Amino acid sequence: MIKYAVLLVTALSIAAPVYAGPNRQMVLKVERISKRYDIPVNFNTLTTAQAAALVMLVESGGRRRTSNSEIRQKGRAIMNNPDFAD
Repeated sequence: MIKYAVLLVTALSIAAPVYAGPNRQMVLKVERISKRYDIPVNFNTLTTAQAAALVMLVESGGRRRTSNSEIRQKGRAIMNNPDFAD
């Protein structure tokens, strides 16, 4: 019985994706954001957390309009912050 459980766990761990990055739609949105606000983005290492943070930064303006330079500064901080690594 334990032998089958070990085989099942092994099979599931092999089948699960090792890295699941952001979906294509979010990547396209981040690409537009990076071009508009001049935020350097390495799309080979872009994490879901980084992509989500950049999208929320731009879309969560609320009543107060955020300046382009403030978005650029915060966006660069998001890309360089290790807390946004998945």
